[in-house]
Formats: sequence, structure tokens, C-alpha cells
Amino acid sequence: MRPLASLLLFLAVPALAQCGKPSSRTEGGESASASAFAHSPASASASALAPASALAPALASDPSSLLRDAHTRYGEGKDVSLDSSSFVVVGYEHTPALFDAARALLRKGLANYAQGWFGALPTDPVYVVLFATPAEYDHFAQTNYGMPGAQLLGGYSRYRHEIVVDATAGERALPTILHEALHPILEQDWERARGRGKEIPHWLNECIASVYESPRWDAAGGLHGAKWSLRLSVLQGALADAAKKKSTRLDALFGMSDSEFLGQDPDEPVEELLRDPDGVRKRALGRERLHYATARYLCTWLETREPSLLAPFYREVRDGFARDPTGRVAFEKVVGRPPAAAQSEWEAWVRAP
Repeated sequence: MRPLASLLLFLAVPALAQCGKPSSRTEGGESASASAFAHSPASASASALAPASALAPALASDPSSLLRDAHTRYGEGKDVSLDSSSFVVVGYEHTPALFDAARALLRKGLANYAQGWFGALPTDPVYVVLFATPAEYDHFAQTNYGMPGAQLLGGYSRYRHEIVVDATAGERALPTILHEALHPILEQDWERARGRGKEIPHWLNECIASVYESPRWDAAGGLHGAKWSLRLSVLQGALADAAKKKSTRLDALFGMSDSEFLGQDPDEPVEELLRDPDGVRKRALGRERLHYATARYLCTWLETREPSLLAPFYREVRDGFARDPTGRVAFEKVVGRPPAAAQSEWEAWVRAP
């Protein structure tokens, strides 16, 4: 019965298979990318568009082909710029200042990612599509992802090799790019280490990428995660709520399945789904939002240690995944104690100003 319940939940609540659902566009700088959003087309128009990976061999050897392909995919007259060997920025509307700011932020972030512990930028092209007006963004989101733009702050589609960014709130929304750009980098690194077709667990993928959606730059231009983000209030509120606090346990996050991370409850009775689908959706979205916040602040906590423990933790999980698929052994090796034993210190850090 549980597998059936899970199947029905995804069929009845397709929005759960999309990327993050902020309450409004004013939540600039926060984003999330659910696994179904990242792995499959969401509409007929999406399936008619060839995945970028299918074009990669030809495009990689001819950068000008990337620019031509961007115009073919998104329309002539768009602002298009190749800002690395693989990232193409597309301005859906002509907004030069915003377009230039997005390019500058992406280049700065990619310089850190390429020089840091991820090793290399993607070999496949990645299109970063920037929207400055609600009308164009809503139309694109509805046409290609089957949801209103207001529910799709930003996301990365693995199938389309496409990052979409809701920049209708202006430059303060642009850090979404830093989060989403890390997904294809992480996925490539994971596959190179673990084997083709092996996918990084969703909780770990979002744990790391979400650190940089609220960036902090040091004097040398190095990229770090700021403690503050809109997710912080979600987590702090849950820690203060006895009914929700158990859902913030670090040991529960480790090894969490992709479907559970995205809010599914395998114990949810099918009858409840049929009786109150809106209630099931609301509860699932609440769980998903809390899982994202917990993951973000696990990895931000690791990143702020002196020295930073985030890169060693990721490498330990990646390289030992066959024998330690939950990542708990990796955490204990790097931190010096298991997740459950680190809970109180982590909670104190989350609550601190």
C-alpha cells in the first residue's frame, strides 16, 4: 500500500515534482530544484526540445554554436553571452543592467567553483535563462514547466540543461544563479567519481548548493555561505515548535530518500489523499520546505567551521557511498561524532544571532 500511496501523491500533486515553491517573488535569493524538475520534461513543448546533452559534442568544440543554439532555443533578438566554456546566459527581455549583473555574478561564482573542490565546470552546455518581467516569466514557466511563474522562483532542469531565474525582483534575486549553477557541477563530479548514471542524493545535492544562494564574499573574492537566508526563519521556527522539532533531526536527514526529502510521507493513508488532496499538498510542502532548510543549515554549519569541513565531508560521502549510503559514517569521520551527537551544538548555532 505504501508504494501506491507514494505514486498517487506524485500523480495528484504534480507541483511537488517541481522546484522550490516560495510564497512570493519577493523571496529573492532562495531557490530549490526537485528531482523530477531536474530529470524530466514537464510538458509537450519541453519534450519536443532536445536535451542539451544530446548537442554537447558538437557545441563543446565550437563555442559559436552554443550562441547560435541559444538563439534557436529561445528566439532571435535575445541577449546571449557565453560566460565560460559551458554556461550561456540568455536575457529573455532586453534589460542590459540586469543582464550584465547576472553575468558578473555567474563569472565570479564559477571562478570559485572551478578553482575550489569541485574540480571542473560542466562539459555539457548549461543555459541560464534570465527573466525580468512577470508576463514573460509566467508564460515560459507555464509552457515549459506546467506551473505559474510565482511558484517557480528558480530551478535547474537536468533534462534540458537549463537554469531558469526569476529576476523580476531585480538584482537581489540573482544569487539564485549561484545555487542552481552548482547542481550540474555537483552532478558531473558525482558521476565521474561514482560512475555514469549514478545520481547524487537529493538531500546532499541541495545541502551543498543551497549554501551559496545567500553568498558572502571575503576580501580576496572567495565565495562562502552567509548564515542569514530566508530559510533560517523556517528552521528556527521549527526548532521552537515541539511538534516540528523532531523533523529537524540531523540523523533523520542523512540517507533520506529523494521522495521523502521532497515532502512525501509514506505513511500517509491513500484515503486521506483522496479525501483532502489540498491538505496533503500543504503538509507535504511544509515538510519539503523544512527539509531544505535543515539541509541548508547542516552544510552551512560545516562550511563555517575553522577550517571548513564542507569539502572534506562531501568527498567522504562521495568516495565512500557504496559502503556508507547514508553519509553518517562520513560525517562522524569528518566532524568527530555522529550526527545525533552533534545535534545540540548545531541547534545552538542555528539559534544564535
